[in-house]
Amino acid sequence: MKSRNRISDRGDRDGGFTLIELLMTIVIMGVITVPLGNFVISYFVNTATTTGRLSESHDEQIAAAYFSQDVAGVGTRDATQNPTQSVWDGSFTAPCGTVIAAANQSLLLKWDDPTWNAATETNVIDAAAYFKVVTPSETQLHRRVCIGATQQSDIVVIHNLDPGITPAVSCSTTCTGTNPVPKTITLQIGLKASSGSGQPFTTSLTGQRRQS
Repeated sequence: MKSRNRISDRGDRDGGFTLIELLMTIVIMGVITVPLGNFVISYFVNTATTTGRLSESHDEQIAAAYFSQDVAGVGTRDATQNPTQSVWDGSFTAPCGTVIAAANQSLLLKWDDPTWNAATETNVIDAAAYFKVVTPSETQLHRRVCIGATQQSDIVVIHNLDPGITPAVSCSTTCTGTNPVPKTITLQIGLKASSGSGQPFTTSLTGQRRQS
């Protein structure tokens, strides 16, 4: 009697899943795991894309603010107060004795500095040059500002230009004209995210000249 009970107890302990139960478990796990996996993958893809687009947008806003400020002051005059060339699109002599490779030049803007050089009785000419700088990791758009013959700053306004899109300048009148000096100036550029995420796009920086 005791021997039979021991055999019965051992049989109960050795009991496991049937093949049908195992198959049902696998099917149920698949039903749950596949949608969950798709959700996780979609989450990471969308997060990377959003981060990249925010990076592009941040650069675009900074560049637009500087560009608008520079164009607003454009305009130089000679000793008789006649307008002189103040805009150079795509090819120019780098301001204040600096060097910018011709292939990387995009736009040069000049304006009369409000200060007056009493010693020489001449106006001080200020300038802002927009040009590309290619680094091992990215193609940048720089803004170099010169006050007279002195370089004041050289900053990156766009960190990730799309190298496949050449910056293009357009003006309300002839860009290099002297009378009138163009009232509106636009610089069209392509942007992309450094991580490779985000959709590259083209944007336009536009400014309006204050002077009449």
